[in-house]
Amino acid sequence: MDRTPAPVARRRAADELFQRAIVAFADGDHRQAEHDWSLACQEFAEMGLEDRVIDCTVKLGLVYRAVHRFDEAEAAYTRALAYYSAHGMHRLVANCTANLGNVFQSTRRFDEAEAAFTQARAYFAAHDLHHEAATCAVNLGDLFWDAERGEEAQAAYTAALEYYRAHNLHRQVADCQMNLGLVLWGTSQLAEAEVAYSRARDFYRAQNLQREVASATVSLGGIYATSERYTLAEEAYMSAIEYYEAHDVRQRVADCAVGLALVYRETGRLAEAESAYGAARDLYSELELPRQVADCLVALADIYAEVGRIEAADSAYTQARTNYASTSRPVQQ
Repeated sequence: MDRTPAPVARRRAADELFQRAIVAFADGDHRQAEHDWSLACQEFAEMGLEDRVIDCTVKLGLVYRAVHRFDEAEAAYTRALAYYSAHGMHRLVANCTANLGNVFQSTRRFDEAEAAFTQARAYFAAHDLHHEAATCAVNLGDLFWDAERGEEAQAAYTAALEYYRAHNLHRQVADCQMNLGLVLWGTSQLAEAEVAYSRARDFYRAQNLQREVASATVSLGGIYATSERYTLAEEAYMSAIEYYEAHDVRQRVADCAVGLALVYRETGRLAEAESAYGAARDLYSELELPRQVADCLVALADIYAEVGRIEAADSAYTQARTNYASTSRPVQQ
Protein backbone atom coordinates (compact mmCIF):
# COMPACT_ATOMS: atom_id res chain seq x y z
CA MET A 1 0.00 0.00 0.00
CA ASP A 2 1.35 3.41 -0.98
CA ARG A 3 1.79 5.42 2.21
CA THR A 4 3.10 8.56 0.47
CA PRO A 5 1.39 11.61 2.00
CA ALA A 6 -1.22 13.09 -0.32
CA PRO A 7 0.49 16.51 -0.70
CA VAL A 8 3.79 14.82 -1.57
CA ALA A 9 2.11 12.51 -4.07
CA ARG A 10 0.32 15.46 -5.67
CA ARG A 11 3.56 17.42 -5.97
CA ARG A 12 5.29 14.41 -7.50
CA ALA A 13 2.49 13.96 -10.02
CA ALA A 14 2.69 17.62 -11.03
CA ASP A 15 6.46 17.39 -11.45
CA GLU A 16 6.00 14.31 -13.63
CA LEU A 17 3.52 16.24 -15.79
CA PHE A 18 6.08 19.01 -16.15
CA GLN A 19 8.77 16.56 -17.26
CA ARG A 20 6.39 14.78 -19.62
CA ALA A 21 5.67 18.11 -21.29
CA ILE A 22 9.39 18.67 -21.84
CA VAL A 23 9.59 15.37 -23.71
CA ALA A 24 6.48 16.16 -25.75
CA PHE A 25 7.84 19.56 -26.73
CA ALA A 26 11.19 18.06 -27.74
CA ASP A 27 9.28 15.59 -29.92
CA GLY A 28 7.38 18.42 -31.61
CA ASP A 29 4.06 17.53 -29.98
CA HIS A 30 3.08 21.08 -29.09
CA ARG A 31 -0.52 20.24 -28.29
CA GLN A 32 0.46 17.65 -25.68
CA ALA A 33 3.17 19.90 -24.25
CA GLU A 34 0.70 22.74 -23.82
CA HIS A 35 -1.84 20.43 -22.22
CA ASP A 36 0.64 18.99 -19.70
CA TRP A 37 2.31 22.27 -18.78
CA SER A 38 -1.10 23.94 -18.38
CA LEU A 39 -2.32 21.15 -16.13
CA ALA A 40 0.92 21.20 -14.11
CA CYS A 41 0.60 24.97 -13.79
CA GLN A 42 -2.89 24.58 -12.38
CA GLU A 43 -1.74 21.94 -9.91
CA PHE A 44 1.20 24.03 -8.72
CA ALA A 45 -1.07 27.05 -8.32
CA GLU A 46 -3.51 25.10 -6.16
CA MET A 47 -0.58 23.95 -4.01
CA GLY A 48 0.64 27.53 -3.63
CA LEU A 49 3.94 26.84 -5.41
CA GLU A 50 4.30 30.14 -7.23
CA ASP A 51 7.86 29.50 -8.39
CA ARG A 52 6.76 26.33 -10.17
CA VAL A 53 3.78 28.15 -11.68
CA ILE A 54 6.25 30.58 -13.23
CA ASP A 55 8.40 27.70 -14.47
CA CYS A 56 5.35 26.40 -16.33
CA THR A 57 4.51 29.87 -17.59
CA VAL A 58 7.95 30.24 -19.18
CA LYS A 59 7.67 26.81 -20.77
CA LEU A 60 4.23 27.65 -22.13
CA GLY A 61 5.83 30.73 -23.68
CA LEU A 62 8.01 28.36 -25.71
CA VAL A 63 4.93 26.52 -26.97
CA TYR A 64 3.13 29.73 -27.88
CA ARG A 65 6.17 30.96 -29.82
CA ALA A 66 6.48 27.63 -31.63
CA VAL A 67 2.88 27.80 -32.84
CA HIS A 68 3.02 31.55 -33.59
CA ARG A 69 0.66 32.60 -30.82
CA PHE A 70 2.86 35.57 -30.09
CA ASP A 71 0.39 37.59 -27.99
CA GLU A 72 0.12 34.70 -25.55
CA ALA A 73 3.89 34.20 -25.56
CA GLU A 74 4.43 37.86 -24.75
CA ALA A 75 1.91 37.70 -21.92
CA ALA A 76 3.57 34.59 -20.48
CA TYR A 77 7.07 36.08 -20.57
CA THR A 78 5.85 39.41 -19.19
CA ARG A 79 4.26 37.63 -16.24
CA ALA A 80 7.42 35.65 -15.57
CA LEU A 81 9.58 38.76 -15.90
CA ALA A 82 7.54 40.57 -13.26
CA TYR A 83 7.96 37.64 -10.87
CA TYR A 84 11.71 37.35 -11.44
CA SER A 85 12.19 41.10 -11.06
CA ALA A 86 10.21 41.22 -7.83
CA HIS A 87 12.34 38.40 -6.37
CA GLY A 88 15.70 39.76 -7.49
CA MET A 89 16.36 36.79 -9.80
CA HIS A 90 18.48 38.81 -12.19
CA ARG A 91 19.80 35.99 -14.38
CA LEU A 92 16.25 34.77 -14.99
CA VAL A 93 15.23 38.37 -15.71
CA ALA A 94 17.87 38.44 -18.44
CA ASN A 95 16.76 35.06 -19.82
CA CYS A 96 13.16 36.21 -19.90
CA THR A 97 14.12 39.52 -21.51
CA ALA A 98 15.89 37.61 -24.29
CA ASN A 99 12.77 35.47 -24.75
CA LEU A 100 10.69 38.61 -25.11
CA GLY A 101 13.20 39.82 -27.67
CA ASN A 102 12.46 36.73 -29.75
CA VAL A 103 8.75 37.50 -29.59
CA PHE A 104 9.30 41.11 -30.57
CA GLN A 105 11.46 40.05 -33.49
CA SER A 106 8.87 37.53 -34.67
CA THR A 107 6.28 40.32 -34.71
CA ARG A 108 8.72 42.71 -36.42
CA ARG A 109 8.93 45.08 -33.47
CA PHE A 110 12.59 45.60 -34.19
CA ASP A 111 13.29 48.46 -31.79
CA GLU A 112 11.83 46.58 -28.84
CA ALA A 113 13.65 43.42 -29.84
CA GLU A 114 16.97 45.22 -30.12
CA ALA A 115 16.50 46.81 -26.69
CA ALA A 116 15.63 43.43 -25.15
CA PHE A 117 18.56 41.52 -26.68
CA THR A 118 20.99 44.35 -25.88
CA GLN A 119 19.86 44.49 -22.26
CA ALA A 120 20.12 40.74 -21.82
CA ARG A 121 23.50 40.58 -23.54
CA ALA A 122 24.89 43.32 -21.32
CA TYR A 123 23.83 41.47 -18.18
CA PHE A 124 25.30 38.19 -19.34
CA ALA A 125 28.59 39.81 -20.36
CA ALA A 126 28.87 41.67 -17.06
CA HIS A 127 28.41 38.43 -15.11
CA ASP A 128 30.82 36.32 -17.20
CA LEU A 129 27.95 34.35 -18.74
CA HIS A 130 29.64 34.45 -22.09
CA HIS A 131 27.75 31.59 -23.71
CA GLU A 132 24.45 33.34 -23.06
CA ALA A 133 25.97 36.61 -24.29
CA ALA A 134 27.01 34.89 -27.52
CA THR A 135 23.46 33.57 -27.98
CA CYS A 136 22.18 37.13 -27.65
CA ALA A 137 24.77 38.25 -30.21
CA VAL A 138 23.36 35.66 -32.65
CA ASN A 139 19.86 36.94 -31.87
CA LEU A 140 20.99 40.48 -32.60
CA GLY A 141 22.60 39.31 -35.83
CA ASP A 142 19.31 37.75 -36.93
CA LEU A 143 17.47 40.91 -35.94
CA PHE A 144 19.83 43.27 -37.74
CA TRP A 145 19.68 41.15 -40.88
CA ASP A 146 15.87 41.14 -40.81
CA ALA A 147 16.00 44.92 -40.39
CA GLU A 148 18.40 45.23 -43.36
CA ARG A 149 21.28 46.45 -41.19
CA GLY A 150 23.96 44.30 -42.78
CA GLU A 151 27.10 45.76 -41.19
CA GLU A 152 25.67 45.41 -37.67
CA ALA A 153 24.49 41.88 -38.43
CA GLN A 154 27.99 40.94 -39.57
CA ALA A 155 29.54 42.43 -36.43
CA ALA A 156 27.11 40.58 -34.15
CA TYR A 157 27.60 37.21 -35.85
CA THR A 158 31.37 37.70 -35.85
CA ALA A 159 31.36 38.38 -32.10
CA ALA A 160 29.44 35.16 -31.47
CA LEU A 161 31.68 33.24 -33.85
CA GLU A 162 34.81 34.35 -32.01
CA TYR A 163 33.40 33.07 -28.72
CA TYR A 164 32.37 29.72 -30.18
CA ARG A 165 35.77 29.25 -31.80
CA ALA A 166 37.62 30.15 -28.62
CA HIS A 167 35.66 27.51 -26.71
CA ASN A 168 35.81 24.82 -29.41
CA LEU A 169 32.03 24.74 -29.80
CA HIS A 170 32.28 23.35 -33.30
CA ARG A 171 28.57 22.91 -34.05
CA GLN A 172 27.83 26.47 -32.98
CA VAL A 173 30.76 27.65 -35.07
CA ALA A 174 29.32 25.95 -38.15
CA ASP A 175 25.80 27.26 -37.54
CA CYS A 176 27.14 30.77 -37.01
CA GLN A 177 29.16 30.52 -40.22
CA MET A 178 25.93 29.75 -42.05
CA ASN A 179 24.38 32.92 -40.63
CA LEU A 180 27.45 34.96 -41.41
CA GLY A 181 27.60 33.52 -44.92
CA LEU A 182 24.12 34.85 -45.65
CA VAL A 183 25.12 38.36 -44.56
CA LEU A 184 28.38 38.25 -46.50
CA TRP A 185 26.53 37.07 -49.61
CA GLY A 186 23.86 39.71 -49.18
CA THR A 187 26.50 42.43 -48.92
CA SER A 188 28.37 41.20 -52.02
CA GLN A 189 31.32 39.72 -50.12
CA LEU A 190 31.14 36.58 -52.22
CA ALA A 191 34.60 35.14 -51.55
CA GLU A 192 34.16 35.49 -47.80
CA ALA A 193 30.67 34.01 -47.98
CA GLU A 194 31.95 31.02 -49.92
CA VAL A 195 34.61 30.39 -47.28
CA ALA A 196 32.01 30.56 -44.49
CA TYR A 197 29.59 28.18 -46.21
CA SER A 198 32.37 25.77 -47.21
CA ARG A 199 33.70 25.55 -43.66
CA ALA A 200 30.22 24.94 -42.31
CA ARG A 201 29.60 22.22 -44.91
CA ASP A 202 32.91 20.55 -44.10
CA PHE A 203 31.93 20.30 -40.44
CA TYR A 204 28.45 19.01 -41.21
CA ARG A 205 29.89 16.38 -43.53
CA ALA A 206 32.35 15.24 -40.87
CA GLN A 207 29.47 14.86 -38.43
CA ASN A 208 27.20 13.19 -41.02
CA LEU A 209 24.58 15.92 -40.59
CA GLN A 210 23.07 15.41 -44.01
CA ARG A 211 20.23 17.93 -43.72
CA GLU A 212 22.70 20.64 -42.76
CA VAL A 213 25.06 19.54 -45.56
CA ALA A 214 22.22 20.02 -48.04
CA SER A 215 21.44 23.47 -46.69
CA ALA A 216 25.06 24.60 -46.95
CA THR A 217 25.27 23.10 -50.43
CA VAL A 218 22.25 25.08 -51.60
CA SER A 219 23.84 28.26 -50.29
CA LEU A 220 27.06 27.45 -52.10
CA GLY A 221 25.02 26.86 -55.24
CA GLY A 222 23.76 30.40 -54.96
CA ILE A 223 27.28 31.74 -54.50
CA TYR A 224 28.51 29.81 -57.54
CA ALA A 225 25.61 31.05 -59.67
CA THR A 226 26.11 34.65 -58.56
CA SER A 227 29.79 34.43 -59.49
CA GLU A 228 28.89 32.79 -62.86
CA ARG A 229 30.41 29.40 -62.05
CA TYR A 230 27.40 27.65 -63.48
CA THR A 231 28.78 24.11 -63.64
CA LEU A 232 29.54 24.18 -59.91
CA ALA A 233 26.15 25.75 -59.22
CA GLU A 234 24.34 23.03 -61.14
CA GLU A 235 26.26 20.31 -59.33
CA ALA A 236 25.44 21.88 -55.96
CA TYR A 237 21.71 22.19 -56.66
CA MET A 238 21.52 18.67 -58.06
CA SER A 239 23.26 17.28 -54.98
CA ALA A 240 20.91 19.11 -52.63
CA ILE A 241 17.77 18.26 -54.57
CA GLU A 242 18.66 14.57 -54.34
CA TYR A 243 18.66 14.79 -50.55
CA TYR A 244 15.44 16.80 -50.37
CA GLU A 245 13.57 14.49 -52.74
CA ALA A 246 14.67 11.46 -50.75
CA HIS A 247 13.32 13.05 -47.57
CA ASP A 248 10.19 14.58 -49.15
CA VAL A 249 11.12 18.16 -48.25
CA ARG A 250 9.06 19.55 -51.08
CA GLN A 251 9.56 23.26 -50.56
CA ARG A 252 13.32 22.83 -50.62
CA VAL A 253 12.98 20.66 -53.74
CA ALA A 254 11.12 23.54 -55.35
CA ASP A 255 13.69 26.08 -54.19
CA CYS A 256 16.48 23.98 -55.71
CA ALA A 257 14.51 23.65 -58.93
CA VAL A 258 14.34 27.45 -59.13
CA GLY A 259 18.09 27.61 -58.59
CA LEU A 260 18.62 25.13 -61.38
CA ALA A 261 16.24 27.04 -63.63
CA LEU A 262 18.28 30.21 -63.15
CA VAL A 263 21.44 28.31 -64.10
CA TYR A 264 19.77 26.86 -67.18
CA ARG A 265 18.48 30.29 -68.18
CA GLU A 266 21.90 31.88 -67.85
CA THR A 267 23.50 29.13 -69.93
CA GLY A 268 20.91 29.33 -72.71
CA ARG A 269 19.18 26.03 -71.92
CA LEU A 270 15.67 27.43 -72.15
CA ALA A 271 13.81 24.12 -72.45
CA GLU A 272 15.44 22.86 -69.25
CA ALA A 273 14.76 26.18 -67.55
CA GLU A 274 11.09 25.98 -68.54
CA SER A 275 10.85 22.44 -67.18
CA ALA A 276 12.51 23.37 -63.89
CA TYR A 277 10.34 26.46 -63.34
CA GLY A 278 7.26 24.40 -64.17
CA ALA A 279 8.21 21.74 -61.64
CA ALA A 280 8.83 24.41 -58.99
CA ARG A 281 5.50 26.12 -59.79
CA ASP A 282 3.62 22.86 -59.38
CA LEU A 283 5.26 22.11 -56.02
CA TYR A 284 4.63 25.62 -54.71
CA SER A 285 0.99 25.29 -55.81
CA GLU A 286 0.66 22.05 -53.84
CA LEU A 287 2.18 23.80 -50.84
CA GLU A 288 -0.20 26.78 -51.25
CA LEU A 289 2.59 29.34 -51.63
CA PRO A 290 1.05 31.86 -54.07
CA ARG A 291 3.94 34.34 -54.10
CA GLN A 292 6.43 31.66 -55.10
CA VAL A 293 3.98 30.36 -57.71
CA ALA A 294 3.71 33.86 -59.12
CA ASP A 295 7.50 34.28 -59.25
CA CYS A 296 7.75 31.07 -61.29
CA LEU A 297 4.95 32.21 -63.59
CA VAL A 298 6.73 35.49 -64.30
CA ALA A 299 9.95 33.62 -65.08
CA LEU A 300 8.03 31.24 -67.36
CA ALA A 301 6.33 34.17 -69.07
CA ASP A 302 9.73 35.69 -69.81
CA ILE A 303 10.87 32.42 -71.39
CA TYR A 304 7.67 32.13 -73.43
CA ALA A 305 8.09 35.69 -74.68
CA GLU A 306 11.72 35.06 -75.57
CA VAL A 307 10.83 32.11 -77.81
CA GLY A 308 7.84 33.86 -79.38
CA ARG A 309 5.01 32.12 -77.50
CA ILE A 310 3.17 35.37 -76.87
CA GLU A 311 -0.21 33.92 -75.88
CA ALA A 312 1.42 31.62 -73.34
CA ALA A 313 3.40 34.57 -71.97
CA ASP A 314 0.27 36.71 -71.58
CA SER A 315 -1.54 33.84 -69.86
CA ALA A 316 1.31 33.29 -67.43
CA TYR A 317 1.45 37.01 -66.57
CA THR A 318 -2.31 37.03 -65.97
CA GLN A 319 -2.04 34.06 -63.61
CA ALA A 320 0.89 35.73 -61.86
CA ARG A 321 -1.18 38.87 -61.25
CA THR A 322 -3.87 36.79 -59.59
CA ASN A 323 -1.35 35.19 -57.28
CA TYR A 324 0.43 38.43 -56.46
CA ALA A 325 -2.91 40.07 -55.70
CA SER A 326 -3.38 37.60 -52.87
CA THR A 327 -0.03 38.65 -51.42
CA SER A 328 -0.38 42.38 -52.09
CA ARG A 329 2.66 42.37 -54.36
CA PRO A 330 2.50 43.86 -57.87
CA VAL A 331 3.62 41.85 -60.89
CA GLN A 332 6.69 43.09 -62.74
CA GLN A 333 6.87 42.87 -66.54
